[in-house]
Amino acid sequence: MTTQKTIQSELMDTNEVTQMVLNRSRRRLRLWAGTAILLWILIAILMVSATYFYFIWIFPIQNEVVYQMINGAQPASAMADRYREMMPITANLFSWSALMGAVFLIAAAIVTLLYIRASNRANLTLIRSELAAISEQLRQLTCS
Repeated sequence: MTTQKTIQSELMDTNEVTQMVLNRSRRRLRLWAGTAILLWILIAILMVSATYFYFIWIFPIQNEVVYQMINGAQPASAMADRYREMMPITANLFSWSALMGAVFLIAAAIVTLLYIRASNRANLTLIRSELAAISEQLRQLTCS
């Protein structure tokens, strides 16, 4: 009778530890998944905002400058000065967008891989705990 109670208490302790490990794994999975989703969303926002900024703000001004240069509406020197003002803005926009996009893309890929690795670990832990419970049940069946 006492050995059966000891086995049951050990089994309960093992189950509690297993549940604690599984809960910790679930929290880690939620953290990795949330971080990966956030980074992928940031990449999408960066791409859309850079494209929007270019086509709404930069492109019309560049188009106007080129149109006025072709038609001779203003002196070429004034147009060239205006065009020279626009080029650094455009270059900075796209160089920073490309740099930030690359950084976010690499970070998102790494976090996604870490999420997959943590998910695999959690699945293996769950399988291991279920096999341990089955093993314990088999032991109890053979003892009785």
